[in-house]
Amino acid sequence: HRLELYQVDIKYGPVIGDKEGNKIQTYLSSLIDDHSRLILHSEWFDNQKKEIVEDTVHKAVLKYGLFDSLYVDNGKQYISEQLQLSCARIGVKIRHAPPFSGKSKGKIERFHQTVDRFIAELTASPVHSISEMNEKWKVFLEEDYQKKKHEGIAGYYRSKGVDVPKEGISPLQEWNRDTRDLKFMDSGNVSEAFSREETRQIDQTGCFEFRGVTYEASAAYAGLKVKIDL
Repeated sequence: HRLELYQVDIKYGPVIGDKEGNKIQTYLSSLIDDHSRLILHSEWFDNQKKEIVEDTVHKAVLKYGLFDSLYVDNGKQYISEQLQLSCARIGVKIRHAPPFSGKSKGKIERFHQTVDRFIAELTASPVHSISEMNEKWKVFLEEDYQKKKHEGIAGYYRSKGVDVPKEGISPLQEWNRDTRDLKFMDSGNVSEAFSREETRQIDQTGCFEFRGVTYEASAAYAGLKVKIDL
């Protein structure tokens, strides 16, 4: 069923040039539903930091509700303490792919072939900012993937002896016809679950340091830890 297992991954994109001549390396963070192959959220960024994975999952939960498990590889973006904390807050289990096992993430890797078509189109019609890139990507994603027949879905049903319509089945159709109900959290609670935080220990003088700046708390709190919401 939908919502049982999501996969998230980052793909290297092209280098684009802004109007001032600066070069920007791009990265695509995407989250796919393992059953329907629907892309829950996909967005281009100018970095591949752990925060872009957290942001991708966060936005997907806001749009489609809660899910059961998240399947990731073992890169630093996917084993961050913050991602594990946020998923635990909403009841999502994180599962890690075996090392060097590309086949285990075949569905999102297949989706990345669709991304390659988009990248090829940018050669003929360049973009000059991440925001412009995302505007074009949103249109491409909806029309050239979500609503297009998917051979993987058809192959699955044929393997079960189920007839597939001549026009095929798209990820969006497969998602919409699933019988499992969507379950949403209050948007404020979702934002709280994905809020970023760090902890620091207060020293004997009642101070703690954060990002190169020393802050004064109170000597009465010496030895305790302070939580900093980001």
